[in-house]
This record gives sequence, C-alpha cells and structure tokens, in this order.
Amino acid sequence: MQIKPSINYDKGTKSFSGFISDEFNCENENSVASHLLVYMLRSLYSDNKLVTAYYLTGKSIDGTNFWRTTKQVISTIEENKKFKVHSVVTDMGPSNRAMWRAANIHSDRDSTSCFTVHPNDSQRSLFFLADPTHLIKSLRNLLLKNNIILPKDYKENNGLNSEIVTFDCVKFLVNFQEKSSFKLQPKLSSVNVNPT
Repeated sequence: MQIKPSINYDKGTKSFSGFISDEFNCENENSVASHLLVYMLRSLYSDNKLVTAYYLTGKSIDGTNFWRTTKQVISTIEENKKFKVHSVVTDMGPSNRAMWRAANIHSDRDSTSCFTVHPNDSQRSLFFLADPTHLIKSLRNLLLKNNIILPKDYKENNGLNSEIVTFDCVKFLVNFQEKSSFKLQPKLSSVNVNPT
C-alpha cells in the first residue's frame, strides 16, 4: 500500500519514524519509506480479521527478504498455539510475485506448485492463493486487449458455443443498459469496460 513519505519525531520514544523497516532495508541506509506492507490474519470460519504485523518498505521488495519475513510472521502467529496459518493470500503485484518465486510457487506449461512446506511444521503444507478480486480484475484487463482461445475439447466437453472468450458480450450489455431503464446488471457500467 502506498503511503506519503515523511519522517516524524515521536516524543514518547524519542526517536524518528518513517524510515524503511530493517527487514527490508537492503542498503542499510536511512531511506524514507513510500509503502506499507501489512500482514493480516483472517478466520476461515468467520469474518474476523486481525492485523498481526506491518513494515515500512520502499517501492519494491526483494522476494527472498519478503519470504523470510513472511515465515517469521507465520511462526510468531503460531507460537501461542491459538492460531494455525493455512495459506498466504496476496494480489499479484511484482513484489508479491517475487515472494512467491522465493517460496518456489509457480505455474508454467510443465508444472504447477501452489504450496510449500509449512515453516512451522514439515508435516503440513502452506498454500498460496491469489486474491480473487485481483484475479477478476486481471482477467478483465486481459480480455479488454485480447481474446482467449480455449482448446476445442474443452468447448465440446462444456457445451460452449465457441472456443473464443471475448469481452464483446459485456461491452454489448453495458451499451444496452445505458439506453434502457431495465438493468440486468445494475452495478455494471462503462467504467468497468473502460478503466482509466
């Protein structure tokens, strides 16, 4: 998350704040932070969320340091035995992708790995998940510029009319709704098909 870079003096601790956290300060300089990295614990069984750690960082983060810090945060969370961390959920920004690579999480034509050995228990797996909201946004951005061609057997097995996935139907629906008081998708507007 981007923040306004600034240095502040804390009278209580008699120290300055606003510098990049030591865990992410590769140059060992007093660099002013421009981003905030937040670790949040979220329950699988309720809507409860808890901020567990935060770090001040620069614009980009080294994937190896990011993965090392993530493992430390998970270990700290699980130390009290009240919580178990099952997965890491991130958007697909460049720093997060670098951390995934450092944890050996990948997907290519030949293989896919969506989990690694849990840092606290070698008998457990730690799963990596892309945030669904960002996946949908990424898919929309892809379809705004390109079509996706599905394999012919996928089309046939799923009873699809075409193997070409295009955004034209969504654009047609937006245009239709703008001229009509009847809305099939009331929250869908031209902003969704013409992002700035």
